Amino acid sequence: ANLDILGEGKYSEIMRKHPESGSSVITFKFACSLLGSIVTNSYVGPLTDGGHFHIIFCIALGLLLTPFYPTLRGWLPEKKRRKSDPGMTKICCGCLFDQGSFQKKRTPFIVIALSGLAVPLLSAVTTFASLGIGIGVSMIVMLILATVTYAVFPRVVFRIIVAIML
Repeated sequence: ANLDILGEGKYSEIMRKHPESGSSVITFKFACSLLGSIVTNSYVGPLTDGGHFHIIFCIALGLLLTPFYPTLRGWLPEKKRRKSDPGMTKICCGCLFDQGSFQKKRTPFIVIALSGLAVPLLSAVTTFASLGIGIGVSMIVMLILATVTYAVFPRVVFRIIVAIML
């Protein structure tokens, strides 16, 4: 879901900057996503059947680390922030935190963070408890997420979240 949302945000930005690109950007994004899904399904099944879970986690770790190189090289088009900028706080060894933006958007940030933390919780429940309990907890978490999204975010975001849930 995160990949979809980030991809949709990026191709929306590209289409605004370059309207002549049309739907080919969307086609390219979905083709890459489908290709990645096919490749993943081609090795996850056989490795799982063979009991080689550690290899799957090593591959996942490698894929998780792939954004670091472009980020460290400065290839991402983003506004560079300095400690002298208003609202910036140094938290550790060169890492800055935008306290000003966080204060303005605290509630949505907390909702998004708790939504992300719900995934490991649900994984743990379904792994260490019964499947029925996992489904029950999932339903409760989804209901809470939908309710909080309705209360905190604009209605269009609420509708998107509910559509993703369904």
